[in-house]
Amino acid sequence: IQVDTLVLANFEYYSSSPRKFQILGSGTYPCHQWALLGEFEASESRDEQVFELGQPGLFRYLKFRFLTQYGNEHYWSLSLLRVYGQNEVEKAKTDAQYRAEMERAE
Repeated sequence: IQVDTLVLANFEYYSSSPRKFQILGSGTYPCHQWALLGEFEASESRDEQVFELGQPGLFRYLKFRFLTQYGNEHYWSLSLLRVYGQNEVEKAKTDAQYRAEMERAE
């Protein structure tokens, strides 16, 4: 999947929320080295937060590293995690349609 957007949310009131985190990707599992897709900082909010990856790539497996958290609760939680992107077939169709439109525009 070519990941381009990530949505996180924590709706729990009696737990801390994640603050800084990393997203890593790999085409195989297990692997010896993960590719760093981005490092992000969430706000201290109970709403859904959207994070866009600057350089999307094709990956089959994702790994999340949560580095820091807000608050001092003993536990932290993550209520929602959504990953958006396209698989290779959808990406090829989108690219082909874009090229066809560019050729017609010329």
